[in-house]
Amino acid sequence: MGRERIQTRADGDTVEQIETYTDDHDVSQSEAIRRLIRRGLEAEGYRGNEIPDEYAEAHISETARTVGGVLIGVALLLVLFAELGVI
Repeated sequence: MGRERIQTRADGDTVEQIETYTDDHDVSQSEAIRRLIRRGLEAEGYRGNEIPDEYAEAHISETARTVGGVLIGVALLLVLFAELGVI
């Protein structure tokens, strides 16, 4: 099943709570919102639990995130320097 895009606006407190959820569960903001909507619909009786949350979890350590970011930055600098003829 493909995913469709939905958009909404939220107050600052709600956004903060979603950010806390993303940090606590190590998921993207989009995944956090999908999970929270799914749980809200389940609580209201609109759907069953067809998609377990563990299928969408991303367990990436902060070290891996930091190192990955640094490596991407270095790669971009190398490309820039190559384009400028410095290296």
